[in-house]
Amino acid sequence: MADSKQVLSTQRTAIVKQHGDTSTQFGPPFDDADADIILQSCDRVDFRIYKNILTKASPFFRDMFSIPQPKDDTAALTDASLRIPVIPVSEDARTLARLLQLCYPADEPNFSTLEEMGTVLAAAKKYDMARAYKVTSRAFAQSPLLVKHPVQAFGIAYEDLQYVEGRALYQLWRYHRTCARAAQGLTEEFIWIGRRDGQVWNWASPIHPGGSCGAKVIRVASNEDWSARGWWSSYMERAGSALQMTPSALAVTSSSLLMPSIETANNCTYCRTFALETLMAFSQVLAQEVERRTSQIQLDIPF
Repeated sequence: MADSKQVLSTQRTAIVKQHGDTSTQFGPPFDDADADIILQSCDRVDFRIYKNILTKASPFFRDMFSIPQPKDDTAALTDASLRIPVIPVSEDARTLARLLQLCYPADEPNFSTLEEMGTVLAAAKKYDMARAYKVTSRAFAQSPLLVKHPVQAFGIAYEDLQYVEGRALYQLWRYHRTCARAAQGLTEEFIWIGRRDGQVWNWASPIHPGGSCGAKVIRVASNEDWSARGWWSSYMERAGSALQMTPSALAVTSSSLLMPSIETANNCTYCRTFALETLMAFSQVLAQEVERRTSQIQLDIPF
């Protein structure tokens, strides 16, 4: 938000202009005939909105609208026929539509990319729209796209992280470490594993003609001792290392973790018949348990 009304006055004089004929209308719900202001996106799409709604949603615009227009400029600052002030903004129509949707009594917008959320967050911050920023921040934090595009997500969040106090960053680091320990523990202690039917447990089958791929005794639920194949154990070791860095379900289902063990199992004439299906099925079971364990850990941050 601008620091003074003098700055806002300069901005208002610079951006309020006559409504031209080359723009297009966005359409519902921003096309009401009795709207008293037009926001025009950088790609020249007009949004007819109500000044009182924008004023309630944004202290930035509230202060701007509180500054009287110079009387001599009134004719130049309004549309010759509609007499509606037109305010050009730097956001494109897609961003502006989502931003205004969060100001109106309407359904919250759906975001299909992190970039969409990032542009709306930037606009909400720019215009001091608290609700729009809060709702979009929540959507960003809960988006499954964070796991798929972590670098892009960090880039979007980085600007705000610069201003987060040290205690909050420490809590965030401690949360990650706690999640990593809980997830990694699943690859070191196996009491969460219980006997179930299906090929997902073939890696511990007692029948193993030839026994050419090695075995390791592990303790599972009900204090049972199972004989785990060597290729399964090596997968769990790699999964543990991956979870230490990225305590996420996706970390244990990647082909880079699965393929070395599958290739090893293919050297065994017995295990090669089921190793691929078994390891892929088990990785999904492990992924579900990772999600269950980490979802129980609370993030305690002071904001």
